[in-house]
Amino acid sequence: MGLMINDVDLKTTYKFVTTDVNGRGAPPIERSTLEDLSFDGAIELGTKLAKRDISITGYVYGTSQSDARTNKDNLISFISQGYTDELKIKFPDTSRSIYAKLAGTPIVWQAQGPTLDAVAYSVTLNFVALDPYFYGSDFSAIGSNASGLLKLSTEAPLYLVDPRRSLYKREPKLKVYPVTVVNLLGKYGDFEVDSNSDGFADGWGIRSGWHAYSSLANDRVMFGNKSGHFWTLAGANIMIFDGPGNIFKAGTTYFNSLWVWPVNTLVEAYFATTWSPETDKRTLYGSYTAGRFNKLFSTTVPNYDGYVSLQFVTQSGTTADVYIDGVMSVNLTAMGTLPPPLKEYFNNVPSTWADLPSTSDITAIDGKKQSGDAWLDDLLPYVNGVGTLGYAWGV
Repeated sequence: MGLMINDVDLKTTYKFVTTDVNGRGAPPIERSTLEDLSFDGAIELGTKLAKRDISITGYVYGTSQSDARTNKDNLISFISQGYTDELKIKFPDTSRSIYAKLAGTPIVWQAQGPTLDAVAYSVTLNFVALDPYFYGSDFSAIGSNASGLLKLSTEAPLYLVDPRRSLYKREPKLKVYPVTVVNLLGKYGDFEVDSNSDGFADGWGIRSGWHAYSSLANDRVMFGNKSGHFWTLAGANIMIFDGPGNIFKAGTTYFNSLWVWPVNTLVEAYFATTWSPETDKRTLYGSYTAGRFNKLFSTTVPNYDGYVSLQFVTQSGTTADVYIDGVMSVNLTAMGTLPPPLKEYFNNVPSTWADLPSTSDITAIDGKKQSGDAWLDDLLPYVNGVGTLGYAWGV
């Protein structure tokens, strides 16, 4: 990702590559003083952080002279809206944004190369930020695999902090709201124990009639010390196996997630609460890349009471062979209303956890946009049994 202005990636859209930025340090301090000949020194009347100047230099490339010129002209046309309007400038290395307008000699460009017949232009953009602050998330989430807890820690600002800063309209306030998340699979989701030594972790088994096999593995693990290894006979490309039963209720909304390491690249993966009928079968979203762990997730509202069941499909003639860890199912209906910070973050559109599941995009207050299912994947990390999460957002 390149430099973002008004959420437009300048690298992708205009082939602009940033080479230098000035003005990202602490903003200048202005002190108003009163001096009198009758006493030494000066009296401070007031102090403030002044506006800051920002200069961004980079190159605009193209596959030909005309292509580079077109990219340069389009970039200048886009940036020109900063003459009258504030532009949101987001730096990808910190994910922080500042709001600024064009200033001084706003745009300077020059063709690069031994002659003017060049396929690149040097472009300098000059801005003034009347609001001197950089904005971004003032907290970060730190997950603990061992305890299943998600903790919040404040992040030190990259700029000087004015005590009046909390009065600014864009400034987040940190308020923590705890939420309890219950994994309905409990300890069965971590594949740690095989009490009867049958090759299947407690709570799991193969669907009747399917020639598939299982063992616990310690060489490919996401959580704890072991994972579940499931495979079929050579060349069998479809595998279905079942997990803990009697945990799903018809008409209730659930979020499901798991980590999978495919030995062979998967073509399809499904999560089901029943297989007959298959109306309760849902595609698992995420990467299916072989040779590493991938996070997969789905949401579902079962039509019938049921149990956890997983299906993996590889290319025809390729053996279905996967390692599974960290399986989780969460009853979103039982979680009730969203905590106030999340409701505000989602522009007060969804009211409850059960309102979030959707393949349609939901846009947050900071401009981030993704499907409701993907938001749940971000918000609900794996917990081994019961975990407490903290959420904070405010403007």
